[in-house]
Amino acid sequence: MLVQYADEYALVLRLVVISLLIPADTSECERIFSLMNDLKTAERSSMGQQNLKNLMLWHIMGYKTDA
Repeated sequence: MLVQYADEYALVLRLVVISLLIPADTSECERIFSLMNDLKTAERSSMGQQNLKNLMLWHIMGYKTDA
């Protein structure tokens, strides 16, 4: 029955497939923002964007090698 209507509703079917592929979990994103807030404290508010990026990468890579 789904195959019968596949040609008529191809765009709707594509939208359903795409929506099923989008992750519903935002914990990884929240974890990154929490790390950024921990690294960029009030004392380090003058830290540049590149330094913050390097610290975040250093912390994440260090965490992966510990496991």
